[in-house]
Amino acid sequence: MVALVDDIIMNTTQPPFDNRKVRQAVNLAINRPRFVQNYYQGFSEPICLPYPKSSPAYFADQAKTCEYSLDKAAALLKEASMTNSTHHPDNSKGNPGGAMLAQIMQARPAADMA
Repeated sequence: MVALVDDIIMNTTQPPFDNRKVRQAVNLAINRPRFVQNYYQGFSEPICLPYPKSSPAYFADQAKTCEYSLDKAAALLKEASMTNSTHHPDNSKGNPGGAMLAQIMQARPAADMA
């Protein structure tokens, strides 16, 4: 299978992404299998690393460490005192995959993240 990689860019020197809990919440709010199915039509696989299996930087034990949990994401945002934020990760590269990912993340009703 071909490695197709998309990323989310966050400026970790500026609020709210300077808060580790906010970054962790964003990570937990990404439904990777849904993104792969909708954007890549299943021609890729969800991973947590920005490297394909053929890369020397790929570590199999770390590749499956990401999880999807809106409950945990909401709890982290609450701990970080983040509610109803309008801050979003940057998609300035113009990558259409980033736009699709944003749509998938925003498709959940706001009540799910309360």
